[in-house]
Amino acid sequence: MPMDIYIRDEKSSKLRNLQLAQIELIRTFAKICEKEGLIYYMLGGTMLGAIRHKGYIPWDDDADFGMPRKDYEVFMNVASKYMPDGERLAIFNGTDDYNFFLRLENTRTKVAISGVTHEHILNTWIDIFPLDGMPENAIFRILHKVHLLLLRKAFRLSVFDKEVKLNLTHRAWYNRLGVCICTHIPLQRLFSPIKMWKYLDGALKAYPYEKSSWNLNLMGAYKFRELFPQSVFGEGNFYDFEGMQLRGPKDYEIYLTQLYGDYMTPPPESERGSKHNIEFVEDVNVESIAETCVGGY
Repeated sequence: MPMDIYIRDEKSSKLRNLQLAQIELIRTFAKICEKEGLIYYMLGGTMLGAIRHKGYIPWDDDADFGMPRKDYEVFMNVASKYMPDGERLAIFNGTDDYNFFLRLENTRTKVAISGVTHEHILNTWIDIFPLDGMPENAIFRILHKVHLLLLRKAFRLSVFDKEVKLNLTHRAWYNRLGVCICTHIPLQRLFSPIKMWKYLDGALKAYPYEKSSWNLNLMGAYKFRELFPQSVFGEGNFYDFEGMQLRGPKDYEIYLTQLYGDYMTPPPESERGSKHNIEFVEDVNVESIAETCVGGY
């Protein structure tokens, strides 16, 4: 199926510059993983973009990767010795970083993000999620899912004013209702972000990835739709993405079908839009990056 045609205008050109800035970070990430022998996978829209566009989905504004928990923690400990000047790792610390999972950031390239309780000026980033195991027993798996979901909601509530995107489209009605209630009633004061982070992190580590026949990315956008048999991921395969070869799930058809259904058919134009309400603030020298990028649009 031919790639969908995306008409570029001023807004999409700014978005493309943001994507190009993220590509620098992706190259750093993939290089570190290769040098350290670490497993990673493209996830979500990044994996979909690799298959449908051989690069970014034209209207996407982020890049997502997942790593088995042990590889994730090794990466967290060794990445700094490989990162060039201006790049950093960010993870929840309860003071200025409130994201549960890792972000690789470029501190020299800034974006403005609106739709939270106030506008943020942030570093350009890519997301790196831990992949964890689940119980083998189906009943225990259901119970663990309920436990994790409650902890996830409590953690998200504890950082509501820092991380929850108020204007996110396509939310279920009950999620829209919850956002409305929390906007007017300060329920987050009932929860400590640091305690909720520790509880959730500990619960996710309860079932080691390497001993489980399941893997889960709980903190992604799709929650338990990102629960897969290990065989779907396996050792992974490499796919074209913006002139690079990046690892993704071995059985990408099962993976993408579970997340998106008919994944090769682009959504209607009314549903195409960036997820984070981002306005590009500080431009980068993108020409040298763009020359090596053959995917996307």
